[in-house]
Amino acid sequence: MRPLGPACSLLLLCLAAPACKDADTVAAEQKQEALQRHIAEGRTALNRDQYDLAAEEFRAAAEISPQDPMPLMLLSSAYQKSGNFPAGLLALKQASALMKFKDPQVRKQMAELEQESGNGKDAMRTLAALLEEGALTHDEVLDLARLQAREGDGEGAYKTLDYVTSRSPEDLAAKVTEVEIQLVAGDEALASKLLDQIIEKQPDLEAARVVRARHRLGNGQPEEALKDLETIKGLHSTDRDVLELKARAWSQLKKYEEADQALSALIKDKPRDADLLSLLAEVKLERSEPSEAEQLVDRALALRPNFSRALYVRGLAQEAMNDGDRAKDNYLEALRSDPHFAPALSKLWQIYQREDDTAEAISALERLLFAHDASLDEKAALAKYYIDTGANLPRGRKLIDEVMRHDPHNTRYRIIQVRYEKSGDAGARSSKGAKASNGPVIVRGQRRRH
Repeated sequence: MRPLGPACSLLLLCLAAPACKDADTVAAEQKQEALQRHIAEGRTALNRDQYDLAAEEFRAAAEISPQDPMPLMLLSSAYQKSGNFPAGLLALKQASALMKFKDPQVRKQMAELEQESGNGKDAMRTLAALLEEGALTHDEVLDLARLQAREGDGEGAYKTLDYVTSRSPEDLAAKVTEVEIQLVAGDEALASKLLDQIIEKQPDLEAARVVRARHRLGNGQPEEALKDLETIKGLHSTDRDVLELKARAWSQLKKYEEADQALSALIKDKPRDADLLSLLAEVKLERSEPSEAEQLVDRALALRPNFSRALYVRGLAQEAMNDGDRAKDNYLEALRSDPHFAPALSKLWQIYQREDDTAEAISALERLLFAHDASLDEKAALAKYYIDTGANLPRGRKLIDEVMRHDPHNTRYRIIQVRYEKSGDAGARSSKGAKASNGPVIVRGQRRRH
């Protein structure tokens, strides 16, 4: 029997197969295989903290399938982890556009990135639209209220808060949020009273303890702040806010060895935690161990490029070496990564003050105030700027009265207060047309209007 030729063999193979694949089918399969390969390799790089490589793979996947939102969402995740929030936001917006902006979870992520990128007002609009659609959870509604307060929209914050309190008037988490809004508005005495009542009613409410600890630190009471923070047990004891406040309290108390031991023990369990590495680097600087601090900062930035706290600590190291220009650059870079990062703001307003840049100094101090991170000195400095410039005098009067309650024998504070007393009602009249941020006052868990 004569052997079959090549053409006959190919014909028999085609007949034996269910169907011969045409060129388009083969190309489509190859495209899908390439797509899945890039996504798989990107995920692997992401898990290994190789963010640039991950972004490269996800970009390639997005080019292969430009109508598929998934590669863009993964690309956004890679950018976020690298600290490049504007690029992450752009990729996420592109993904959301492909879904016609209908996915609430993607829009929530967009709002988070808008905040991280310093676009607080854009985030407010995104979240407010989701609130109207009934797409926000209880905690997300409270987050929106806090954001509105920080952005200077006190009335909007209370309106948002009413979504919770109208349904559950005794909701303690909502009451804590109400306190935070009051602190931004400057009604410190009433807010403190209500906060004490909340903690007395529910001593293990972590959010209330954190708010009170931050407020006490700002008022120069690190021992009292630590008492609040030490009541937080279990997994929440290593939350970012809790650790940061503890580190600040230890620094104020100059208990650097205690801070070093506690943070070093935590890093043994979490060796890739950039927050912990940066906090420990700051403690090392306080202990005059700059080389160890530099190594820790390098490790943190390798894990999270453009990480605000690591950049800030590097700025501290440069400032200690009298390299003020590079220190300022790092503080600014830290704020580009996290526009609300209080330690960098605290450094920058002082730099702006030395440079006689009043507008920027006031802006930095106001951001500290609205985030509940302004110290007594910073509140007094802001009050002085207000009386010097004639702007926001009602707020300035509240601030200086508050700091005097905490430190009534401070001559420098008293001089500022006397200037307000001499100004009489002129300040209130001169700022009548300006938008006030006083907001409602809390009285026993309720609110009354001024």
